[in-house]
Amino acid sequence: MGKSVYFSDYELQLLIRAFDMANFSAEVDDQEEEERSYAAAENIREKAEKAYRGY
Repeated sequence: MGKSVYFSDYELQLLIRAFDMANFSAEVDDQEEEERSYAAAENIREKAEKAYRGY
């Protein structure tokens, strides 16, 4: 189930930087959970970037 959240342009820029795979660290012990965390981080970054760019 999805939820709507609204961010300012500046907040979107911060999300994009925070979830950039070069900077993101999952910091979990379980390999499967780590992979899930990295996949979620990439999805968040992509959604934030699309929202920021307007598409």
